[in-house]
Amino acid sequence: MAAIVAPTADRLTDIRFVGSLDGCYTLSSRRDRAAVDKDAAVDVFACRAISISPMAVTLTVPVAGAMGESLTTFFEGLGILRGRISRVFADGFVFDIEASDQERTALANRILWLKRQHVREEENKREYKRIIPRDPRSTLALSDGCILKCQLINISRSGAALSADVTPRAGDVVVVGRVIGKVVRRLSVGFAVTFDQVQAKDEFERMLTGYELATPAAEATPQG
Repeated sequence: MAAIVAPTADRLTDIRFVGSLDGCYTLSSRRDRAAVDKDAAVDVFACRAISISPMAVTLTVPVAGAMGESLTTFFEGLGILRGRISRVFADGFVFDIEASDQERTALANRILWLKRQHVREEENKREYKRIIPRDPRSTLALSDGCILKCQLINISRSGAALSADVTPRAGDVVVVGRVIGKVVRRLSVGFAVTFDQVQAKDEFERMLTGYELATPAAEATPQG
């Protein structure tokens, strides 16, 4: 039988996933309020983990908790994590995970799996060659419904670099041409978008380029 290899207590502090992982959370103060008011539902909020270790998690959140407040979170691939808030900052907080040594070891293994998945996804994305589009015109739809023109710098089946009159924040959902994606970083002349789905090899340029803002005289349809 193969031996089971587990991280030591010292090794646990070195294991960390740094990236974006969406999840949800509930605060004990909101659960207590719901317990008093039987007609009230427990508030569940969306959150994004930007750093996870077997010891602590850093979250960006819409509703902050208080120092020392307990909370429960859920992340796909990691499961349920419970803890107490140890530090609060402008857009979120850090909470210390409450778990047994055995639970921390299991969490460390899940974090290592998550890191391998993330690296594999990034490697797969780099497989798709970026090209300079023949027609750089396109449109950019923002999450608030605003649509404006943009210029494509380069495109691939998995993402694009573009320039526009505004620069959305990292993590914002946008639509480039007809393709949904997420802003991942700023560039010196614009920003980069990763698509939610890898586009078909023979279709991605048509789905992205040659679009203009609709006017009374013309519809925003691909040119050419």
